[in-house]
Amino acid sequence: MKLYDFNTVFHFGIYKGETLIDIFEDDPDYIVWCIIHLDHFLISEDLITEMQLINPNFTLSPEAQDILNEKQEEYNEYDGYNEYDRYEDELPEPFKNGMCEYADNCYACPYAIDCFG
Repeated sequence: MKLYDFNTVFHFGIYKGETLIDIFEDDPDYIVWCIIHLDHFLISEDLITEMQLINPNFTLSPEAQDILNEKQEEYNEYDGYNEYDRYEDELPEPFKNGMCEYADNCYACPYAIDCFG
């Protein structure tokens, strides 16, 4: 699991090469999608508060909040093993390239579960 901050550069998906803050400003729903669908994606409650200061309309769904809480608990119990280091190497090829032939964006794709497990 990786704790993301505003300066973290995404190395995957449709926003590959962009920072979290740039993605958030352009497509805040993608951040929520990452929370729900990507096991390795974690942001802190402090970062969520900062996001809400930037965009007062930004909220997490109850599902996203529950998942984020579970991830935070897991992160707090971290024992030194970093599975995320291997994660990007194991991604399906369409996801590594940031797009596949099925949809304009991964988080709206009905086949996303095939890419993310």
